[in-house]
Amino acid sequence: MGKTFKHAICGTAILLLLPFIVWITGWYWQVPVADSLWMRFLFLVTETVSSPWGILTSVLLSIWFLWLINHRTPLKRQGMIGLIAIFCTVIMGGQLIKIAIKSYTQEARPYVYWVSSKAKITPEAFYELPRQERKALIKEMLKEGGDIPVWLEEHWIKNTDYSFPSGHMIFAAAWALLGVIVLWPRRYYASVALLMTWAQLVSGSRLSLGMHWPVDVTISTIFCCFFALMAGCLLNRFKRVFHLRA
Repeated sequence: MGKTFKHAICGTAILLLLPFIVWITGWYWQVPVADSLWMRFLFLVTETVSSPWGILTSVLLSIWFLWLINHRTPLKRQGMIGLIAIFCTVIMGGQLIKIAIKSYTQEARPYVYWVSSKAKITPEAFYELPRQERKALIKEMLKEGGDIPVWLEEHWIKNTDYSFPSGHMIFAAAWALLGVIVLWPRRYYASVALLMTWAQLVSGSRLSLGMHWPVDVTISTIFCCFFALMAGCLLNRFKRVFHLRA
């Protein structure tokens, strides 16, 4: 379990680099930026986690994990089922916890502050509106807000809930740390590096698109460290079935 703990902590520390730098420099999203190839790329990255594409991402990553593991050490049928169960527990558990925390903290998203200021209402008043009225208000304010990309407008309209914590970051960080826990000991370093890079880009996209504050992605990543350790404990307990060193 000692190696699992070290791997989880190191992976979490790497994922925290970007939000930590953003946090200590005092940067935070204030107004929409001009459309560009870079911003569209970040939007595509964030879409890999957004519904319904996040489901496809999970399926593909599950298949990739199982293929890599089975390539080194053939897995029994119960081993594959067990691994998938652990993946589902970590990913779905993180999203359920996110929903519970959001309903409690009720923190406004960065873009909501911008829309609310243009509508001359408070963020609290924005969230008191029914969901359909929130969407209508966003559309109305964006018509007066200049050249806002259509894809960003649609993304905001689809996400009128609260900010803290970041479900997108919990999803991406959970998969990245699962890679650290499961694939790194098997020496699949390139796959782990790709997962970590993807998770960092998801973090940057959530900040750049006005969806989250730096603290949102920071705390969400720390949450995922505990999820990864839970997965590591389960793998240690059933390593004879999985043929893994967790």
